[in-house]
Amino acid sequence: MSRTKRVWLTSMGVVVVVASISSRAVVEPPAPLEREGDRAASAYADGEVLEQLRRLAAIPGGSSRDIAAFLAHPASPGETLFPFDLLLLSQKDDEFVTAAYRFERDASLIWRTGDYWGRVCRQYVVQPPRVTSETVECPPNTPEWPAGRGD
Repeated sequence: MSRTKRVWLTSMGVVVVVASISSRAVVEPPAPLEREGDRAASAYADGEVLEQLRRLAAIPGGSSRDIAAFLAHPASPGETLFPFDLLLLSQKDDEFVTAAYRFERDASLIWRTGDYWGRVCRQYVVQPPRVTSETVECPPNTPEWPAGRGD
């Protein structure tokens, strides 16, 4: 194979790869930047909160009122140092939409972002003894931080 032909084939291969990458960048929206606090709030919602909901759902004779009471109760009543909180946003039958929060102190030496609350929203469906969880977009009126904790 001649040198010219190899250069031409290599150039065409590069063009195909660049075109493929460029088309994906234009077609696919970029993923939102996720803060450390948002990841920690997500772990809290998918860990401790989901586990407690499963415990409540396993209680014979338990009701959706018990679930709503748990979700509506602040995770840390009266404490300002507890870094997690939970807010019940809405309830329809056995579906509960919540916002889970995680307080993050600015520990970065390079990026000074300040202290903030990470936030994530979940929809829990409680059909005893089963509980499922799904990530949902936080409604526009969802507070950036829990009431009484930074306002």
